[in-house]
Amino acid sequence: MKAHLTLLLACSIIATASAQTIHHVDASAAPGGNGHSWSQAFATLDHALDAAFNGDQVWVAAGSYKPRHRTVANDPRSVTFSPRNGVQMYGGFAGDEATLDARAGLFAETILEGEIGHPSTINDNARHVVRLDGNGFFHTFDGFCVQNANADGSQQNGTGGGIFVQLGSKQIRNCIFRRNRAVRGGALYVEASICRIQNCLFEENLAFRGGGLFATMQVQVANCVFRRNGAFNTGGAILLTQGVDYSSGLPRSIFQNCLFYSNRARTGGAVFLSAGGVTNTPGKAVFTGCTLVANFAAIRGGAIATPPDFLQQCDCRVWNSILWNNEAPEGPQYNGNANHIEVLYSDFQGGWPGTGNIDSPPRFKNALGHDYELRFLSPCIDSGSNPHIMFDFCDLDNDDVFNEATPIDLLGNPRRDDDPTIPDTGAGNAPITDMGAYERVSGSDG
Repeated sequence: MKAHLTLLLACSIIATASAQTIHHVDASAAPGGNGHSWSQAFATLDHALDAAFNGDQVWVAAGSYKPRHRTVANDPRSVTFSPRNGVQMYGGFAGDEATLDARAGLFAETILEGEIGHPSTINDNARHVVRLDGNGFFHTFDGFCVQNANADGSQQNGTGGGIFVQLGSKQIRNCIFRRNRAVRGGALYVEASICRIQNCLFEENLAFRGGGLFATMQVQVANCVFRRNGAFNTGGAILLTQGVDYSSGLPRSIFQNCLFYSNRARTGGAVFLSAGGVTNTPGKAVFTGCTLVANFAAIRGGAIATPPDFLQQCDCRVWNSILWNNEAPEGPQYNGNANHIEVLYSDFQGGWPGTGNIDSPPRFKNALGHDYELRFLSPCIDSGSNPHIMFDFCDLDNDDVFNEATPIDLLGNPRRDDDPTIPDTGAGNAPITDMGAYERVSGSDG
């Protein structure tokens, strides 16, 4: 497993071009600015993207921005924000910061808006709010709320309402995806791209397949929340059709410290691993330190579903996780071929074979209020496996060290915090990690 993790790490570390020019954008700025400073900011994001080239940064102050540039001259719904290759986009500024580290963090207030037509209908909304494409180039997209897209067409026009990602290497951080729609990938569609996704919220997105995320290539997702997303068919929160390391055949897509709740679909209320899509390659993924709770499937696989037959060799690995109170007529927690899933050191309602697994109420702080932190005396405390913590491929603690075990949980608390009042029942040297997306900090309330 160490060799496999090293390979994953090598694939995820990508050099970022140093900034050449910073272009400032502020929706409240007077027209005619050149973007060289906040006092001379562009009033529209389109003007900044026109001026930005490889290595440049675009800084965007809180406000609402609608795309204006059409990719198809006679189609008003083809408007999108499309940065050139290698341009780095940062939102969430108050409009007076001199450094990126001083950014105010107004991510929810920096809105990229797909509602470009009449507000009473979605049929005239932009199909893609953002397009990140370009082979061999690294994009950073950080600190925005992307909302109200409707990718209801065919082929690319039906994929990735919030963001369409294709080719190259992308990094998406500190973003909110809300009320986006598509045929595939309501919020985000990833095709033939290595994409890292960190500290993002996917909520109330809708698609035929993959309500929140549809990926046909490897994705590495850390510290994200998927809630109240839906799919008319498969994968209420996410659908994966690929993610295979061809040299080893092992999983490549990773979800670490992620929370999935109240997602819905016909099959795979939260997650569906499929053999369909562009590549026709089975989905392969690891879920480690994740919580999947209160998701619903109308047919099968309330939390996770894979194809039922032996010909579609999907591979799902669930480590240090909690699957609880998910609902479906067949397989509330998991449905599919038993050979398609490995469950280790996890709290699995109804039980599942595997080392370290338990079947005990996890004692959430307030499940009715969707607070899925662990309470005192939860059986999930100090019950996980340290060797099954993935490397910190997103550098969640910003220390530029990628080959350490992920050091923090979904809230930013230390990932291995020992509770001296509870026996260590997991694997590895103390302190032992907890199961689920949250590490209970010893001495905390609950």
